[in-house]
Amino acid sequence: MTETTETKPTVDLKTGVADVISLIDQEREREIITRRFGLYDRRETLEQIGELLGITRERVRQLEKAILIRLKIAAEEGKTDAVAQLEKVIIRALSEMGRAARIADLADKLYNKPTNATERAHVAFVATLAPKSYRH
Repeated sequence: MTETTETKPTVDLKTGVADVISLIDQEREREIITRRFGLYDRRETLEQIGELLGITRERVRQLEKAILIRLKIAAEEGKTDAVAQLEKVIIRALSEMGRAARIADLADKLYNKPTNATERAHVAFVATLAPKSYRH
């Protein structure tokens, strides 16, 4: 077995992120998370998202925090297999990299190629939700 197949995710990161996002019921909350993390386009500030949605940046921050807490709880309770499977892949890759890595380097290893901003955002998002990983 080659190194390429050993580090390839068992679940596609893009699909995994879509599965997690589908757990968010309200469209406005989905919009906040996808724009804040840059999951489909560029990352946006609290102020930019607030202007788009007609709310204050502080309210965007509060909603983002609440949504992430709910998603982390869902991941811990096993309501999404994608996070659990991707977490294993991320932890394995981190172990091979000395247990710490920048998101860009981790994403490059997981994808086995130089990654773009959206791919790095997917890795950062999953790492944020994964109960056993620590993102700093």
